[in-house]
Amino acid sequence: EAAVAGSGKLPPELAGDGGASIALVFGREDGSIVLQAGTASIDKAGAPIQAHLTRFTLTISHLSLNMVRDGGIHFYFLVTGTLQFTPKAGEFESGLLQYFKEVTIKLDKAPLARDPRVLLKHIEFQVALSPKQKFNLFNLFSFELRGIGFHPASPKFSGNPAAMNVSGQIAFAEIGDVMQ
Repeated sequence: EAAVAGSGKLPPELAGDGGASIALVFGREDGSIVLQAGTASIDKAGAPIQAHLTRFTLTISHLSLNMVRDGGIHFYFLVTGTLQFTPKAGEFESGLLQYFKEVTIKLDKAPLARDPRVLLKHIEFQVALSPKQKFNLFNLFSFELRGIGFHPASPKFSGNPAAMNVSGQIAFAEIGDVMQ
């Protein structure tokens, strides 16, 4: 059995200036060295981390470590906490994104990796918002935002780029003309 520990920064483009520590325990199984256990902790647990590139404030309450085997072992963090859209002053004052300032996304073991190329084949998620958010959409309709999803390699678009989806309910008229 062998143990390795270290610390460093979380991916800054996603998590601002947050730092983390990890510890890995390896052992032998069938003549090979295998990972038996891994732990992770964050330096600023419960403190907001500003990620200026993504315009989100991330507050991590718990951090853990996971891996996927795909031509080797690829590690990634599982983040539990909240994500709040916090654009810079003057940004997104009109259009759909102006309403996202009121949205808090609760993360429950959401994957986080600096190089997600391998994870792109293994993860995607859709999360329900609690509470749901209501706002006027394009000054025409009432919109209830119910969920946000992330698909790191969407087959819906040429080249399989990353895509986000927004789900909810639009009310076209007060008399009940509702489309889901």
